[in-house]
Amino acid sequence: MLLNCSVLFGTVVCDFCSVHWEKNGIKVNKMKGYEEKYSKNGGFAHSLLNITAVSELDLQSEFRCAAMDEYGVIYVLVTLKREPSVLTVVLVFIFIFTVLLLFAGTVRWFALDLVLLARKLFIKFYRTEDGKLYDAYVIYQRSGLDGETGHAVSEFVNGALLPVLESSCGYKLFIHGRDDLPGEDSANLIQTKIQLSRRLLIILSAEGVGGSAEAYDLQAGLHQALVQGETPVIIIQLGLMQDYSHLPLGLQHLLRKRSALLWRDGEASLNSRFWKRVRYRMPAASATIRRSRASNTAAFHWQSLSV
Repeated sequence: MLLNCSVLFGTVVCDFCSVHWEKNGIKVNKMKGYEEKYSKNGGFAHSLLNITAVSELDLQSEFRCAAMDEYGVIYVLVTLKREPSVLTVVLVFIFIFTVLLLFAGTVRWFALDLVLLARKLFIKFYRTEDGKLYDAYVIYQRSGLDGETGHAVSEFVNGALLPVLESSCGYKLFIHGRDDLPGEDSANLIQTKIQLSRRLLIILSAEGVGGSAEAYDLQAGLHQALVQGETPVIIIQLGLMQDYSHLPLGLQHLLRKRSALLWRDGEASLNSRFWKRVRYRMPAASATIRRSRASNTAAFHWQSLSV
């Protein structure tokens, strides 16, 4: 290691001017392992110190350049530091990368929770008056199902969907056959209610989404979502399917754009991953439309729904 000290004394002849290096207050020219060369050039005095092998003791010592003339001595202190090794740099890089990776993974895993928490805390900023009466218009097959499939659909709608979204979360859902009045014009009712809904919630069973009784609901909903582009669609799939070739083309198109949310038994808890994903795709539930979680009317609705 080379340490150079250059001092400008000026052009005036100075017999007492000199520059030298010291280690811990002792001149290094009296020590082994140190070579010092002194020279003068154009008013400058130079002292070049060569440390043949830097030791651990050198790293803990204080080197200083002493510039001396007839008026006194001026010192400049120098402290040696170890250069970071390649291994240290690599380890630091790996540590930082691991921390960032863990942070990104944590944020990704809890992204739904963060969004749902933000909705809860800042609901006034998420929900504005848009003229809609319902948070979602629900379409599912209510007739023509075999016994096992019909029971599965009924269990999901009555035992999971309605208790979680309506009772626990405060969403207002419209279900044809439950919320319409006898004698109303069915076609006009469906068109109106879909237009008054913020989401279209389609429930797929193993046999599809609907028979002849639900065909117009689905047709009107797909027209609203695909042609007019006004109503976002949420698709919930009950059980696995080999393919979607048996579904209407419009519904197949929606499934290619966004995959369905797969329901599995045992995810009835509001805090399950499935319901967090459903709530993420739903609009922010306004406190002004929350229903009583234990109302007798709601209980009656759940019990009276059938497929």
